[in-house]
Amino acid sequence: MLEELRAAVRRDPALHGHRKPEALLYPGVWAVWIHRLAHRLHERRVPFVPRLISQLARTVTGIEIHPGARIGRRLFIDHGAGVVIGETAVIGDDVTLYHHVTLGGRGHRSDAKGAPRHPVVGDRVTVGVGASILGRVHVGGDASIGAHALVLADVHAGTRVHAPVAPTVIRREPVPGIHPNVLSLIGATPAVSLSRFGAGLPARLVAKLESANPGGSVKDRIARAMIEAAEDGGLLRPGSCIVEPTSGNTGIGLAMVAASKGYRLTLTMPESMSAERRALLAAYGAELILTPAALGMKGAIAEAERLAAEHGWFMPQQFANPANPDIHLRTTAQEIWQDTGGEIDLLVCGVGTGGTITGVGRFLRERKPQVRVVAVEPAESAVLSGRAPGPHGIQGIGAGFVPEVLDTGIYDEVVRVDVEQAREAARRLARTEGILAGVSAGAALHAASTLAARPDNAGRLVVVVLPDTGERYLSTPLFTP
Repeated sequence: MLEELRAAVRRDPALHGHRKPEALLYPGVWAVWIHRLAHRLHERRVPFVPRLISQLARTVTGIEIHPGARIGRRLFIDHGAGVVIGETAVIGDDVTLYHHVTLGGRGHRSDAKGAPRHPVVGDRVTVGVGASILGRVHVGGDASIGAHALVLADVHAGTRVHAPVAPTVIRREPVPGIHPNVLSLIGATPAVSLSRFGAGLPARLVAKLESANPGGSVKDRIARAMIEAAEDGGLLRPGSCIVEPTSGNTGIGLAMVAASKGYRLTLTMPESMSAERRALLAAYGAELILTPAALGMKGAIAEAERLAAEHGWFMPQQFANPANPDIHLRTTAQEIWQDTGGEIDLLVCGVGTGGTITGVGRFLRERKPQVRVVAVEPAESAVLSGRAPGPHGIQGIGAGFVPEVLDTGIYDEVVRVDVEQAREAARRLARTEGILAGVSAGAALHAASTLAARPDNAGRLVVVVLPDTGERYLSTPLFTP
């Protein structure tokens, strides 16, 4: 309560000088203090009481704050009658709200209980009289929302929107055909028949082109999923810093998502990764820390863990985060099922974190138990086959250990591919199908064509996931043999 009192004294000119004790009479001070009590009980899952306390506070102060709302330090509600703050709203530090402000949900969609439907407001934001911020939008730090403004989508940090007379709508509802942001483009990637590459093979080859994601790889899916899961869990707030170890594509996906949402990002990765990947990360504004190539991903992980512990940064932990396989179960798998009309017989995936093969494999097992799931790993670091880890040239797969999110019971077979086989398959794909794919895609494609050549697979449909584009490998031996 003392912090709210100090905030009132500091931000309301009427309290300067001898009138400071009058802050005790401010309804907003009491409403926030009572909310903190109700919120603590809400977090402990005490039934009925938190909501009862909030209703009592509303009756006394005229301010309605749901006990589920997360409020930062020194919230100042000036002349706060009519203020409404929704259940999943998140408010940063040093925020000022004037009367009749609404931080509310939108519509009556059947969201799961507790799913975020309310705004996230950054630090030092001021929201003027009668303004409404509706839906799951982000208002960046130091923004100022003018009186009677209606906010329906994200507001960048430092934005000043003033509407002294006529109400203003900040970024109207999306028009049909216009995406609200780049993140809405993630997923729904195409499946393509590889009729020329697979000519003469007994089985049919189909490729899932994950390079069609806006960041150029399958990792866009997990980058968005992990960050939004952290937002939902209160682990990320406007202005937070993210750190993650990455072999490249996850870092690019995270950099794209972080830039879109306004987060700082630091990435650790082995120095053996391609120059294109490093340049892409820098273009998105990420800070890059290189670790010794000989240490592989283990070295990058150790450095990221050190930075997270030292600075208190959020680490998505792609190798252990359940949001990784879950997003593939909910999106990639269902797309493949729909693309093939359920006719898929074999799924072939390279294993990096293991998220794709685990999520897609689980979905397919449930829908069609006879589907065979095949994992692909580098022959030079065949950990899934029980061999020792080692350096290899297939960027994106073969982490050198068994990832926590990988369900080792989901695949029926492991195919080992050496770097030259992977490169040759990627080169042939470009020349026969006009599809430029990366070296890990080449590894998966070599394995898929090997399986498609088996007589017992005649007439079957083999789907291979091609994780990324070949453009980020132009400086490597992949396309310069």
